[in-house]
Amino acid sequence: MVARAHLADPHYPYVAAQALGKDRPSWVLPAPYAHWLERYRGIGKAAAQ
Repeated sequence: MVARAHLADPHYPYVAAQALGKDRPSWVLPAPYAHWLERYRGIGKAAAQ
């Protein structure tokens, strides 16, 4: 079931963590990706707005 969701949306773990209200949802991903998401895409800034 999770594999199908992940095939349909490669960002599924991140989106699911956001929907569940997890603090810093990008950290459900491997550390290099999480660091990039928070630092360069401004995820923290977008969540605060």
